[in-house]
Amino acid sequence: MRVVALLTVRNEDKVLGRCLQHLYEQGVETCLVDHDSTDDTLEIAESFRGRGVFHIERIPFTGEFSLEDQLRHKERLATEIGADWFIHLDADEIREAPPPYKSLHQAIVAVDEAGYNAIDFDEFVFVPASDEESYEGRDFVAGMRWYYYFEPGSPDRYRINAWKNQPEIDLHTHAGHQVIFPGRRVYPQPFILRHYIFLSRAHAHAKYGSRVFAADERARQWHSDRVKLNGGDFSWPSRAALKHLNGSESFDKSSPWRRHFWVSDPILAPNVEVNPDKSTRSMQVRSNGRMLLQEFKVSQGGAIPDIARVSDERRPFWSVMIPTYNPDPSLLCQTLNGLLTQSPGPDDMQIEVVDDASDIDVAAIVADVGQGRIGFHRQPENIGMARNWNECLQRAKGEWVHLLHQDDLPLVGFYRQMRSPCETIPDLVAAFCRGTGIDGRGQKVWVQEPERQTAGVLQQFTKRLAIEQRILTPCIVVHRRAYEAIGGYHQGLPYCADWDMYKRLAVLGPIWYEPANLACWRQHDKSTSARLRLDGSDLADRRRSVELSSAYLPTYIEETTSIAALKGSMIWAVDILRDSLLADDFATALAQSREIVIAIEQVLRTQSSSTTLTDPAPLGILSAAETRALWAQIDEFNSQLQAWKRAAQILAKINPDRPMNA
Repeated sequence: MRVVALLTVRNEDKVLGRCLQHLYEQGVETCLVDHDSTDDTLEIAESFRGRGVFHIERIPFTGEFSLEDQLRHKERLATEIGADWFIHLDADEIREAPPPYKSLHQAIVAVDEAGYNAIDFDEFVFVPASDEESYEGRDFVAGMRWYYYFEPGSPDRYRINAWKNQPEIDLHTHAGHQVIFPGRRVYPQPFILRHYIFLSRAHAHAKYGSRVFAADERARQWHSDRVKLNGGDFSWPSRAALKHLNGSESFDKSSPWRRHFWVSDPILAPNVEVNPDKSTRSMQVRSNGRMLLQEFKVSQGGAIPDIARVSDERRPFWSVMIPTYNPDPSLLCQTLNGLLTQSPGPDDMQIEVVDDASDIDVAAIVADVGQGRIGFHRQPENIGMARNWNECLQRAKGEWVHLLHQDDLPLVGFYRQMRSPCETIPDLVAAFCRGTGIDGRGQKVWVQEPERQTAGVLQQFTKRLAIEQRILTPCIVVHRRAYEAIGGYHQGLPYCADWDMYKRLAVLGPIWYEPANLACWRQHDKSTSARLRLDGSDLADRRRSVELSSAYLPTYIEETTSIAALKGSMIWAVDILRDSLLADDFATALAQSREIVIAIEQVLRTQSSSTTLTDPAPLGILSAAETRALWAQIDEFNSQLQAWKRAAQILAKINPDRPMNA
């Protein structure tokens, strides 16, 4: 098997020789592209002809460092060179195989034989610990032992730089950090990337002190951390903040660094939308999405459980987890049969039903439909909806998790169409599609309005989602590492655990949207959602979800969405109230009325604390006096309702042949 490294260089004579020697010893050939170097880089490269280096060519230098030009050049080479595997790397990187493999070549052969076609790398950055240390002219790999583990704020892979030969690949879209191609299947165990950015302060200044980056790339936020080195003003990290590697121990991945040591500005979470009207200073309070989510998780006192990582053994791509509790047997059978028709097989899709101690024999239904293909787990006692969902997450083994409710339906093509962005979009935390509401008989009731007309990563979605729940549960798939990063579903939100989760995911990272209608959400009187409407728990949960999310939403989003979210919830509750009155369901109408007035009071408090408005009428909200009057009417209505109930009970005893509906 032929493995080729694609290496582009400009003035890298301090590190190139060590890099080429390592690749040769690892059984990897090198194709080198020089960007008009003015030092000894070309001479060093020529000295390795016949010792790994088989081809050298040139890209003209125009005065600006253009990474995209280099990456597109590598894309072309990868289609022209007759190699089995390629590695994209820089001269200051040493790539290694994980134990127990002795060389990169041996490990890549094993990866290929296991059926994978791409490799991820964990990045460990080695640095001098003071200005007195210089590793120029020395074996820096042997001498530099202090490092930090670099993992930007992403729950997904960061350095997918090795791939099996493909007809066409994309390196440039994501600045070389990710190779993209259809059908990408990443080996679950990352390889090792030792990064030797600077050998000394003088090396740092020579490398970046006068570098001019292409203007269009800077506009795309490429090189943002390297630009900060232009002035050469930085401090080395202290040894207390670093980890030390001796000859016998493995790399330590605990306490990862989200930014390089010379970057002083806070790093935004991947999908935190920056409001141009807010100053950078105001954004610093809530800039790191992952940190805010971790703090929120801790503040909830165990209500959001940890989701443990699974082992690095070969995993299925999908885990379809089906939580159940007293399901309608016919509807559950429809869900399971519809799922089996799309299943690519157990190696690629885990299917498991997790039952919350139902009163019916769910195991028998699963066994009859699944014929051994569907796993089953029964809780020893009833633990509630959100806790059972979290048990599903804990038991999921796949890279991507689809939490499919017991009576919902993925339509034909769901997994095929949703898989493409999940495999190819770096840092994606979730993907969802448009959905349809169906009734208990499977008849279409409504179809969602599309978020956008074309598929793609949603922009400014956090704000929209903070105002309104816009994702149907059967329509979304989530990367398991996202759950591992932020924890499971909030167990104190029986109605809005899903909305809270989706808001947290939107803060964590990018979300893909597919406008095709690929899943059905079942709407019927026996659902959990319907049951929670009877006593107003649904609106109460919505109010609490809005209040809780203020702790982790970016400041400018939280300030502008809380009132809008409460108003939207009230409009939704008024619709339920109206439908309840038309159905003579006065108990539900009363419960919804109470919660609506409580929500109005919450809006009034929020307005008074965040704005200078004293007259809420322009916002369509009752004044405090009007709210008190409404409370009096609700109390009077409640008294009348209770009196009618008592009268109905007495009449039922007097005339049992004519029962009254209480």
